[in-house]
Amino acid sequence: MNHTEFFKTLKSGTIAPVYLFCGEEGYVLKSALKRLIDAVVPADLLQVNLTVLPKDANGQEIVQACETFPFFSEKRMVVLEESGFVSSLAKPDKEECFLEYLKSPMESTVLVVICASPDKRKKCFNALTNHTVVEFNALSDSELMAWIEKTLRTFNLTIERNALLFLIEYAEATPQSLICELEKLASYKKEGVVNKDDIINIITPSTDYNVFNMTDALLRKDVKTALSLLSHMLCQKEEPILILGAISKQYRQILMIKSMLENKKSKQEILSTLKTRDFIYKKYENICLKLSVDAINKAVDLCYKTDEGLKTGACFDEAALHSLILQITMI
Repeated sequence: MNHTEFFKTLKSGTIAPVYLFCGEEGYVLKSALKRLIDAVVPADLLQVNLTVLPKDANGQEIVQACETFPFFSEKRMVVLEESGFVSSLAKPDKEECFLEYLKSPMESTVLVVICASPDKRKKCFNALTNHTVVEFNALSDSELMAWIEKTLRTFNLTIERNALLFLIEYAEATPQSLICELEKLASYKKEGVVNKDDIINIITPSTDYNVFNMTDALLRKDVKTALSLLSHMLCQKEEPILILGAISKQYRQILMIKSMLENKKSKQEILSTLKTRDFIYKKYENICLKLSVDAINKAVDLCYKTDEGLKTGACFDEAALHSLILQITMI
């Protein structure tokens, strides 16, 4: 099930004995875990009825925690994060007893195993799929915007529609990153309606947003704007290697979209393959119309050469990025 289905079943009072929480959307996952803990364990009994195990816990320790009876409560909880039982870490100790437990778990214990990217080859992963698996994938644009509006309402704020659309392009578009930015915005705005100017004045633009504007400037052969954006990012203490990574990532995605468009792939196929947002796809699609495959390949090669130079110490960070921008404008 996905996170929406999980919250619905939890609201209905349905609680499973074993869960596997997985996926990249960490903020929503943590919110789901907190809601589950609140539903299972009374607040005044958390110390005795909630056990959070270290990731190196062996099978026997997990089973022992799960088979402990709750204290003055109907149920207790056991949480296991990023364990080698389901992640790609080294093979865990005493796996068989944990596998046996999963065949017939205690009704008085709720076990939650958390792993962002589980190794589907693991025996324990396959055993856990016989129970309740909740996937916390990245929020869609509509889900993210609904979450932003809901969060702002807790601060007595609303947001204009055009500002909301701009926000998910401008900032790092994940709840984990946005929550701090929205808190900053609430401290500044206090009450009322958030507009685009408020976002620009208060919220920190993402590296991807700045790099896209840089890429757009490079397409226009506007070296001055591209270098100005680079200087701004460096002044904001952005790491040169991260800036380069963002530039390289964007050109690789542009190349993939260009190739898929030429192979008559649909928009939905491209979005599914690249796991990118709709508004990002639209931007990249426009760039694809302006660049040839050969030009995009040359830009990607220049990024790889710059990366090699930075990692081997053959060139200085800032100088390498300036050189890269100048070379791309000459393609």
